[in-house]
Amino acid sequence: MKFNIGGGNIHQYDAMISRTIKETLAKVGMPDLKITWEWNSKFTRRMGDAHSATRIVRFSTHLWPRASEAERWETVVHEVCHITADIRHGKDCMHGIEWVQEMQRAGIKDPQRCHEVDRSGIAQKRALVAAKCPCGKIKKIGAGRAGRLRNGTRIYHCKDCNGKVELL
Repeated sequence: MKFNIGGGNIHQYDAMISRTIKETLAKVGMPDLKITWEWNSKFTRRMGDAHSATRIVRFSTHLWPRASEAERWETVVHEVCHITADIRHGKDCMHGIEWVQEMQRAGIKDPQRCHEVDRSGIAQKRALVAAKCPCGKIKKIGAGRAGRLRNGTRIYHCKDCNGKVELL
């Protein structure tokens, strides 16, 4: 699928993404691993995501052109490291120590979980659900995270008190 964003063609970044995936895999010691990637026009809050089971990385058509070259490079490395950490450790490593170690193998000394790309002017469609934590704060979490809490597939912790977050 072809995407034209802001008068430009998002596919001008294709070669950079492919090259960065290949370089990252070599740095982390998995040069023969095959990871594919695609553009996603629904992402308005995140630069990308990774699916270890399918070995597919997806990137935002909306945020990618707004990011700096360094932010784009780090996003590719970030998502590839999710897949390599999960494969290496046989579990979903999220942003834990295993992911941090993969990022460091890839050459990023101080890995960051989130990006700082300007999202102003981009329509954001996100259903929020109320949740609480032991410190008494009411949190707003996304519908996907709420669903994982509801069906018990994931436990989330408050960033302030580290207590278990529960739905209201």
